[in-house]
Amino acid sequence: MLSALKKLTDEEKAKLMSNRDLNRGMIRLVIMFAAVGIYYYLLYALPEYVWYFLYGFLILFFLSRVYTFVYARKRILQLQLPSFYLKHYTIGSIITNIGFILFFFFLLHKYL
Repeated sequence: MLSALKKLTDEEKAKLMSNRDLNRGMIRLVIMFAAVGIYYYLLYALPEYVWYFLYGFLILFFLSRVYTFVYARKRILQLQLPSFYLKHYTIGSIITNIGFILFFFFLLHKYL
């Protein structure tokens, strides 16, 4: 992703890093931190439902990742950025999501 970002012109970089999109990213971050806080609170308040909470949290996390990818892809197309950037973004997102899936798989495999 970094090499693709370096290939963009200054004008394309400015379009990509608009203030509105940065605020949207911060809102998603705050929502995920709130979800983690609620998750840990529920783990201590209702420990007998730990697996339901874990699966719910993982589904929420996965849906958040899908939404972020779809929105970013749509935004890249709207901004008419070069196709190489969209290609690199897609590949980077796939690699990152595979890493998260493997991380959670190995984490859960340890406890199952």
